[in-house]
Amino acid sequence: MPIEIYWLFLMDNYSNKEIEHNMRKRDLLTIVFSFLMLTSCSCSVFAAGNDSKYDPSNCELKTNILNGKTMYWLGSSVTLGMESGEQGVAEYLKALDGVNFEKEAKSGTTLKGSLTDDSYVARLVNSKKFDKNKNIDAFICQLSTNDAKKVNVSSFGSVTSQDKLNLNDFDVTTTIGAMEYVINYVRNTWDCPIYFYTNAYIADSGMKSISHTLGSDYKKLIDLSYDVLDKYNSLPNYKVKIIDMFNDEDFNNITDDEYKLYMFDAIHPTKAGYLEWWTPFFENYFFNEFGE
Repeated sequence: MPIEIYWLFLMDNYSNKEIEHNMRKRDLLTIVFSFLMLTSCSCSVFAAGNDSKYDPSNCELKTNILNGKTMYWLGSSVTLGMESGEQGVAEYLKALDGVNFEKEAKSGTTLKGSLTDDSYVARLVNSKKFDKNKNIDAFICQLSTNDAKKVNVSSFGSVTSQDKLNLNDFDVTTTIGAMEYVINYVRNTWDCPIYFYTNAYIADSGMKSISHTLGSDYKKLIDLSYDVLDKYNSLPNYKVKIIDMFNDEDFNNITDDEYKLYMFDAIHPTKAGYLEWWTPFFENYFFNEFGE
């Protein structure tokens, strides 16, 4: 319902006489508060890219090599699908490709932290969603833009030497230390491939930017993450990769109109963005990984 019509609907329930004589103060405050909430909130549900036609429930299941695979997802708002009705890549891979999943996703959280807060490492260790005894095909971890916020840039950290492979070797108060912790915890628990994934390209200014995170800072974090890959992929029995949408020029080469449909803001996709832009990238990546 358009906001203007909603306001008229509310006010039409009161005659002038009733407003003057009968409406209690709290009733008026309730109406005003409701109106202000509708006009001031971002209301992602109204975004064109979140039309119901883009829902996972309207996707057609395909027959391919991903059918029946199981993936665990760890992340924050982008993994959750904060601006798309909590429908993210995991849900679309399930709907389109029959990929089973569990996910630990909480908005606003970071890789770095401690083992007792709501950081990625804490939720990984303490998760009741992740079955520690289950055989899984892949573990997917979001390289969070929250770790690249201006207040967190000084906590990036650096990769440890190759002989450091025990969980207590890693400083989880840094992002890179937390990445190493995740890698070794996942290897010790599930012994499966580990994929970190980035956001699409984020700029420092303009339409593809957001105030709290500079794209250039996020790029620095991604570059440091490749140092982590260099360490672990030189060791036996590790398979660690980055699904790098940020640096993929072909992937990011879309029109402004497409970008406005696909992204609620510079970080969070809409349902259309997940369905038509991000999920095909993941599908093609995993087709290559699993041999199709």
